[in-house]
Amino acid sequence: MQYDHLVLVIFSYSILLAAVIGYFRYSKIPAGDRPFLFLIWIGLINEIVSEMTTAVFKNTAFNSNIYVLIESLLYCQLFLNWGSFKRNLNLFWATIVFLVVTWIYDNLFAHSIAHINSFFRIVSSFVLVFLAIDQVNKLITEERGRLFRNYRFLICLGMILFFTYRAYVEVFYWQDLHVSILFYRNIYNIMIFMNLFVNLMYALAILWIPTRQRFTLPS
Repeated sequence: MQYDHLVLVIFSYSILLAAVIGYFRYSKIPAGDRPFLFLIWIGLINEIVSEMTTAVFKNTAFNSNIYVLIESLLYCQLFLNWGSFKRNLNLFWATIVFLVVTWIYDNLFAHSIAHINSFFRIVSSFVLVFLAIDQVNKLITEERGRLFRNYRFLICLGMILFFTYRAYVEVFYWQDLHVSILFYRNIYNIMIFMNLFVNLMYALAILWIPTRQRFTLPS
């Protein structure tokens, strides 16, 4: 059991690589892409806080529930910067309001914020996967270079993999299906490896974010 926990901690902190790369590249990255760096850093902070709350309270629900809300809102801001809501800004605000209202309902009315609540995680995962797929479709039609060297494509691909599987896992917890403990352990173990793989993809994506252009006045 200690070994399993150690592996979980190491794999969870794989986000540290992306966080460090983002720190050193921050000044060179365009402002429109910086919400992704904030996502990485907040994710790392949440991992640290989770370790502390696990040690003290044996429960990570409170900080995790707050984190998933911040995460979803920052992703929406990132896609706004990428032009996903360019034709309909009202849709952006409607998505923000929808996510916030869903979070309030799930964590303050239907359930307690002191427990891990699956409903918002499922809903937000579907929203983020939809945004990522929409962005991938645009890249496929517009990108002329090698798609797998495109940082936006890597980020969206990582999102699709991670949030699709997260929604799948959360459905089992939400519905409280009567399956074996071994089954839950196996799907969670896959989630751990998925998290590692996606964090490495994010680190690579940050390396490939083009540096912002510097404009000089003509002489």
